[in-house]
Amino acid sequence: MKSSLVFNGTVDSSHMLINTFLEFVPDLQELESVPSPRVLTSHLPFRCLPKEHIKNNGKIIHIIRDLRDVVVSAFHHYTTDPYVKDFVSTDWSVFLDEFLRGEYFYGSWFEREKEWEEAALQHPKSILVLYYEDLKKNGPETMTRISSFLGLSSDPTFLQAVYDECSFEKTQKLRKGTFNEFIYRKGVVGDWRSYFTVAQREKFDSIFKENMKDSKLKIQLS
Repeated sequence: MKSSLVFNGTVDSSHMLINTFLEFVPDLQELESVPSPRVLTSHLPFRCLPKEHIKNNGKIIHIIRDLRDVVVSAFHHYTTDPYVKDFVSTDWSVFLDEFLRGEYFYGSWFEREKEWEEAALQHPKSILVLYYEDLKKNGPETMTRISSFLGLSSDPTFLQAVYDECSFEKTQKLRKGTFNEFIYRKGVVGDWRSYFTVAQREKFDSIFKENMKDSKLKIQLS
């Protein structure tokens, strides 16, 4: 949503160009009727995105989050979402092991992030990599990076207003009572500490280090 507001020079969060995930669009030609610039979201790996986007100088902002918080968020999401909850384990330990093996909907997190890392190296002018933790801790600075990457307004007062309008708390309030209210649970950094046992943390550390040993990503493990 931050990109939508920056694009349109407004802090009216009800003004959204399109409110859907790319993977839920049945026919990409439908997007032709949406006024440009179009802002969409997706969890898809880079290889599954439309190749014309990069060729046509489209921009991609890829956000990375501490995998431990990702797993906890996914656990609550998948076990609550009426469309998928019957296909996942409600046992946290089982879910964690299966997720780390890449057995859920989007496959291996490790492989997906390494693929995005390679894509960002190949297309540095088209792909901006951000970290969720930076958005939470250094909002104004990160907003400046986003606006610079998109070639848009860098007015600090406006960017701060956009950041405040898009805060998790405000977004959660706006979505209250909607069909996807359950998606907006906490949005905090470090919630994984309430779920991981010591043994699970040690196992995670070993798996993470092995899978990401050749990566240069500066993933912030809180």
